[in-house]
Amino acid sequence: MPAAAYARAVVRAVLQRSPPKWVWQGHRAWIAWFLDVFFPRGIWDVVFPRMFGLRRLGAIVRAGKKGV
Repeated sequence: MPAAAYARAVVRAVLQRSPPKWVWQGHRAWIAWFLDVFFPRGIWDVVFPRMFGLRRLGAIVRAGKKGV
């Protein structure tokens, strides 16, 4: 989904008289929706570190604290 189309869809959703609590827009947003609806919330503790390299970041932060 192009950025402009994403922005239009999000703005349209949040400017409604009663905006939704969650806005599911964008490429593969249905995957996030599916995981959020059908899996326990702890799934994000597994998914996000893998997607965004948070394990590596944690290791860097821990190594920095040891040097202090």
